[in-house]
Amino acid sequence: MPCPKRLKVIFCALIASVVLLSSGAYVHASTVQSKDVTATAKVGKYSLSLQGIIAPFASVILIQDDLVLRSVVADANGVFTISQVAINSESHTICLEAIDVKRLGESYTCIDLGEITGDVVKNNIFLPPTLGLVASEINVGDTAVIWGYSMPGATVTVYISGTPFTTTADSTGFYRIDTKMSTAGSFQLFADATYSSQKSLKPTRTKTLDVLSLPQIALNAGRTWLENLINWLRQLPFGFLWIGLPLVILIFILLRKVKPEWFTWWDEIVGWLHRKWLYFFSRKLHHAWFVGY
Repeated sequence: MPCPKRLKVIFCALIASVVLLSSGAYVHASTVQSKDVTATAKVGKYSLSLQGIIAPFASVILIQDDLVLRSVVADANGVFTISQVAINSESHTICLEAIDVKRLGESYTCIDLGEITGDVVKNNIFLPPTLGLVASEINVGDTAVIWGYSMPGATVTVYISGTPFTTTADSTGFYRIDTKMSTAGSFQLFADATYSSQKSLKPTRTKTLDVLSLPQIALNAGRTWLENLINWLRQLPFGFLWIGLPLVILIFILLRKVKPEWFTWWDEIVGWLHRKWLYFFSRKLHHAWFVGY
């Protein structure tokens, strides 16, 4: 039986719709395609290049506006090179942080570039020696051990609150100064060096050495003893009671001495308990002399 004419029209319309939709999707898919795009950007109008010396194999970090711009490692001769780093021309200061290969110490120094009107090149930079302390806090009368790295054979001077102590770095650049600290106080330390008649830059940051006085030593010893005691009590069964209960009692006694008017209720309770105590022993034991009358 032949199909009705209306059904043929509907069927043709559906076929045409499918064809149009498919072709449109194909056109859209062929139009929206991913392409590899290479984007380049440069932070800052001008670039900076540096070349200098520090201890062999030390890490050198270039910093501007508290942002790390680049880090490099000096070669076996202590030479480091930083090439064409984009910098902020509005900021005239860059800083260099050095950390020696043994991580014994570090140095931090800043350089004023002045007004920047073009690419900047700085050569023959001699960074300060790295500086570290075996202990940043010692007792008065003990020996402070100060060490770090510079160029091999360099003359290193460490300043302890302005007092210079000079030594010579060995073939690896390592130096060490031992000095007895006979005066208590807080001391600021920094180091500079001379190598092949070239003076190093001055560091911007210093190290702090605290030398404790005898009262401070005694206070620290007492604090350590108390901490050890508390740790031991905590390990006991119900250890928190050994710590908290005596503390509460001590606070109670002190407050009762200072503010007795706050504790009238306590006196009433103690008086009542005392009367009950006397009554109990006088009635149960039948010995009045036992309770004092």
